This record gives sequence, C-alpha cells and structure tokens, in this order.
Amino acid sequence: MKRALLAFLLCACTSNADVRQDIADSLWAAAYSSNIDVRVLYTIAKTESNFQPYIISFLTSDTDLIKKLKAGFKGSIYHFRSSKYNSSKYAVSISSNSKEAMLELAKFFWDFDFNVDFGLMQISKQNLKKDELEFIFDPQYNVSKSKEILALCAGRYSSAKDAIECYNKGFATKKNYNYYARFMNYFDSFFGEGK
Repeated sequence: MKRALLAFLLCACTSNADVRQDIADSLWAAAYSSNIDVRVLYTIAKTESNFQPYIISFLTSDTDLIKKLKAGFKGSIYHFRSSKYNSSKYAVSISSNSKEAMLELAKFFWDFDFNVDFGLMQISKQNLKKDELEFIFDPQYNVSKSKEILALCAGRYSSAKDAIECYNKGFATKKNYNYYARFMNYFDSFFGEGK
C-alpha cells in the first residue's frame, strides 16, 4: 500500500521530479511524526492544490481586479485561473514553476485586504506570520504547517468530518460540508475506503 501510494503521488504531481520527491517525503514525514494517516494528508494536498507547491489562491468579488490580473499575467511565467465560487465570489489561483517568482508574488499579495492561501496545502494567511513566507513554498515546511492546523482541528472536534471541514474553513460554525464532500470524493477515488 505504501509503495502504491508513493508511486501514485509521483505520477500525479505536475512539477519536476525533485519537487515531487520533496512532496512525497514531506507527506510521509508529517504522517509519521504525527500519527496522521498519510492518506488523509495526501487527499488534503490533492483537494487544496492538486499537488502544486508553487501556488497562491484567494476569493474575491472584485471583477476589475480579476480582469487586471488576467491581463497582467498573460504571457508571463505565471499561470492565472479564475472560476465562479458562489453567487458573489470568484476563486482565483496563480501558480508558476518558479518558487522564487511565487515568493515575490506572495509578498506582494500579503498586504492586500483579503485572505490569501499559500502553497501545496493552501495555508491561510491567518495561520502565518509574514516572516514565514520565506519558507511557505518549501513542501516540508508547508506540509508541517498543514499538519499543525489539522491537529488543532482534530483537537477541537471529535469527528473526522468536522476536523477535515475545519482544516478548510477554520473554527467558524459550519453551514455545510462541501469541503468534506470534495475530500471524500478524492479519498474514495484514490483509496476506495471512504465511509
């Protein structure tokens, strides 16, 4: 099972081989050090970023900002994507193959007046200090921060469903479990053991 999971992870990643190995090693190390099932961490990485380590994302209702960013990133080293999130907001993601370029972009977006998520497992700005940006695109650091957030959620909620939903939405009262549903869809497709 462990070898099959590692092989699948290495095939599923779209980054270069060294980064894929860093991601796989980071997921295994976090699982081992925290006694969290590696399948849970793997599925969160898929759900959050599709295993892209050099990515930022945020929600916005500012369509002018989206148009400006789309035009500004056209033909650049960045990949820009936006999609309808709900009736009033869009999900925006910006990625690159360059960690250094993403670090500069992360520093730029840090001071915006909205929440931004960073890296492989999409660590929220609310869970970071600005000086941590230097490390946030390193898979080991990012997965370790994710593990800490998941552990906080698991300590607060007794059910896995609530803990997984908390990972994405924080400690606010849950109105729906759409994140957990996405998580379980991926988990079932990878491992066929969801309950």
